Amino acid sequence: MLTVADETILQDLEKAEAENPLQSKVIDDTRTIYRSRKLCLPTGALWGQPVLCDFGGARIRGSMLRWRPEDRKSATELLQHLWMANVI
Repeated sequence: MLTVADETILQDLEKAEAENPLQSKVIDDTRTIYRSRKLCLPTGALWGQPVLCDFGGARIRGSMLRWRPEDRKSATELLQHLWMANVI
C-alpha cells in the first residue's frame, strides 16, 4: 500500500467528487468502471511521490491483446500467461 503524506490531496478529491461526480459505467451487480480524476500536486517537498494507482484500462477477457511492442511487454505477456495464472 502507498501512503499519502499530504492528505489534502485526498480531501480535495473527495470534495470534487461530491460536488461534480464523474461518470461511471455499471456492468453488473459486482463490476463498475469509474473514470479517472486528475489529482492536484502535493505541497512542499512531496512532489513526485506516487499517490494512487489507476486500473482504468483493466479489462476482463479470455485472452490478452497483443498491442504493446516487445520491449515494453510485462513478464506475463512475454510468457503468455493470463493475469489469473500462477507464475512461479
